[in-house]
Amino acid sequence: MRGGDRKRVTDRRREHEQHTLAELFEIATTILANRCERSLLHKDCNKYEMTAKANYAMSRGYQSSLRTRQAAATRDHIVTALVEELGSSAELSIERVAERAGVSVRTVYHHFPNRAAQAAAIATYLDAKQPVEPPPSSLVELPVLAARLLHHALANMNELRAQLDSQVAKLREPRRRAREQAIARAAAKQCEPAVAKLVGAAIATLVSPDLAAMLVDRHKLDAAAAETTIAWLVQVAVDAVRNGDVPASSLKRTRRS
Repeated sequence: MRGGDRKRVTDRRREHEQHTLAELFEIATTILANRCERSLLHKDCNKYEMTAKANYAMSRGYQSSLRTRQAAATRDHIVTALVEELGSSAELSIERVAERAGVSVRTVYHHFPNRAAQAAAIATYLDAKQPVEPPPSSLVELPVLAARLLHHALANMNELRAQLDSQVAKLREPRRRAREQAIARAAAKQCEPAVAKLVGAAIATLVSPDLAAMLVDRHKLDAAAAETTIAWLVQVAVDAVRNGDVPASSLKRTRRS
């Protein structure tokens, strides 16, 4: 083979090899690009899936929170209706309670399945609505304290009358006794313990819902007149104790006899 022919063969072989390498590089580049595209697509899919799951979880959390708020609002409406029913009717009617609350009778029983549960809800409602007053440190503070308690109680007659329900009153008995004992401690600074207990019971009765309801419902006084009358009675009792005019204990009556 001549030298020129050998060179042409060598050049064609080199061109063929270069072409083949170019084709292989192009194929490798395409494969790599496809792999990268699939990888990015997979990442996007994962990202979309994670976002969808997060949105679904947030949606469920929001719906759960919404249902909780709605249930709490329904419960509050029913308790308010229970108080209004007790305050305006001689007997508790669940049908009227449901109508007042804008729910079904079944919904009322779902939240408060029996009379005990209803009474407990009413007692809790009344405790939350009534102001927490500091206990009196002396007898002279009692008229002002009584006036504040009476003003709040007489401002809502339904709440006042609801306190007279026997089951509600029984549940709130510790609150009444605590007030009576606080008054007795204040009175004990001016009279002996046995007499102080009687004074505490007497003044606690004066500021009780029973007397306030009696003045309004039986004697037909308006709220302002009832408040003034009871405040006057408390002041009379306090002045009597301060002047030594106190009820005699059973021990003293026995000695006198």
